[in-house]
Amino acid sequence: MDTINTIPPVYIQGDKIDREKWDHCIDNAVNGNICAYSWFLDILCAGWGGLVAGDYEFVMPVPVASRYGISYLLQPRFIQQSGVFGIHLSDAGTIDSFLEALPKKIKVVDYHFNHLNNLSTRWNVKMLANLWLKLDKPYTELREAYSKNLIRNLKKSNHSAFRIIKNDDPEPLIRMFREEKGPEFSFLNDENYLRLTRVIHACLERNKAKVWSVYNRHKELCAGAVWLHSHGKFVFYFSAQSKTGRSEGAMAWLIDAFIGEHASSGEILDFEGSANPGLARFYGSFGSVLQPYPRIKINRLSPILKMMYVFYRKIKKN
Repeated sequence: MDTINTIPPVYIQGDKIDREKWDHCIDNAVNGNICAYSWFLDILCAGWGGLVAGDYEFVMPVPVASRYGISYLLQPRFIQQSGVFGIHLSDAGTIDSFLEALPKKIKVVDYHFNHLNNLSTRWNVKMLANLWLKLDKPYTELREAYSKNLIRNLKKSNHSAFRIIKNDDPEPLIRMFREEKGPEFSFLNDENYLRLTRVIHACLERNKAKVWSVYNRHKELCAGAVWLHSHGKFVFYFSAQSKTGRSEGAMAWLIDAFIGEHASSGEILDFEGSANPGLARFYGSFGSVLQPYPRIKINRLSPILKMMYVFYRKIKKN
C-alpha cells in the first residue's frame, strides 16, 4: 500500500480546488464513491473544502461549518461515507497524515471514512454497519440466499399486481417520505429536502441514477427507490413507501425485481446500512453481507464547551 509521508496533504478551500483534477481522482480511485464528486459536494455541502495530497493523487472532502464561533467537521446529511480517496489503497499512515493536516481551527470532528480507509488505534473509532450484496450469480442462485420469511412475503406480494415505472420523477417519492416518515426524521428541514431533490436530479442528468416507482392495481404510487450508480456499485440511496405499500410488501418486491434485472452483472448492491435493527434484518434477508466502515470522533473543546456541544447534539436528534 502506498503512503504519502513525503507528500503531506494540504487544505484547499472549495472555490480554489481544481474540480477537473479532483473528479479525475474520484473517477480513478480504488475506493471511488459518487458522493465524493465535486458537483455532488457542491449541492449537499455548501462551502466545502478538501485535503489534497500530491497532484490530486489522494483527496478528502472536508465540509467545515461554523456555529457560535466554533468550527466543526460533521458528516453531511445524505452522504453515508467520505474519507480519503486515492488512486492507490491508503494505509493507516496515510489516514493519519490527513487527520493531522485538518485545519487547527476545527475543534469538533464527527466524520465517516469509507470501508477501505484503515484508521490507526490512536483515534476514537467506531465501526458502523453497512450491507452489500454482490450480484455476481444468476438470479436463481442469488434467491437461494434469501431468508425463508422474505420468500414467503414475496409470494404474497406477487398477488398485488404491482408494476414498475422506471426513470420516474423522484419528487413524488420525496413527498411520500415526508408524509410517512417526516415526524421520525424531524431534524430534516425544507432546505435538506431541497438539496436531496437537487442532488438526485444532478445524478439523473449524468446518467448515474435510476428511479424505480411501484404502482398498485389502482395506479397508486405505493413505493419507490433511487439507485445511484458508479464505481461498480448500485447504491440504494433513497426509498419511500406508503402504508398500503408496506402492508403489501412493495419494497421487498421492488428490491427483488432490481436484483433479478441486475443478476450476474458483477455489480454490488450497496444497501447503505442500517443502524436501525429492523432495516438491517430486512436488508440482510436478501443475503447481503456486512461491510463495516469507520466513524471517528475528535473533540478539542474546553470541558464547559464540550458539555454544551453534547447537549446541543442531543437536542438536534430529538
